[in-house]
Amino acid sequence: MTSVKIMKKPNFIAIMIVVGTLLLITTNIVVLYFIFTADKRVSNIVENTMQQVYEVPECPIIINSIKVGNVDYYGNIETNFGGTIYSSKSMYLSPQIEYKSVASKEGMEVELYVKFFKDGELMQSSRSPFGYTYLYWFKIKTEDKLVLDGWGGIDAGYWSSGNYRFEIWCNNSLLKSVDFKVY
Repeated sequence: MTSVKIMKKPNFIAIMIVVGTLLLITTNIVVLYFIFTADKRVSNIVENTMQQVYEVPECPIIINSIKVGNVDYYGNIETNFGGTIYSSKSMYLSPQIEYKSVASKEGMEVELYVKFFKDGELMQSSRSPFGYTYLYWFKIKTEDKLVLDGWGGIDAGYWSSGNYRFEIWCNNSLLKSVDFKVY
C-alpha cells in the first residue's frame, strides 16, 4: 500500500501572522535607524546653533598697561597714576588703561566690565552688574590712554590700608589686571 500525503492548503491566518510579524520587525528596524540617525543629526544642528548663538566676538582692544590713581569727586588727580596712594588721602581709586585697538574702524563702542577688590573682596553697589563692580562704555581710537571711573567716596581717607586689585573684562574674558597697595 502506498501512502499518499494529503497536502492541506496553507492556513491563511497563519501566513498573515508570519508576514505581519516580519513586516513589523522590518518596520521597527527602519524606524529605529531613523530615530538614531535623526537624533545625531538633531544633536549636530543644536550644537552648531548653540555655538553660533553663544559665540562672542573677541574684544576689539588689547590693554597694554593699567595704572591706578587717586582722584576726587570731579576727577581731579590727587595721586598720579602709578604713584603711591596713602590711605589718609584716598578718595576715588581709578584705573588708567593704555590700550591699542584691533578693530577695523575707530569709533566702535566697547563695553568694559570692571572688578575692583579690596583684600580679596569684590566691591559692589546696588547698581553693580552681577559679578562686577561697574560697567564702562567708550568709543575706541587707534591707541589711547583712558581713565575709567573711580570707586570710592568724596572724603579723603575713604580707603584703609590694604591690598587692592582692578580687573578689566570684555566679553567674559579677563583682558588685564593690576594689584596695588594703599599705604
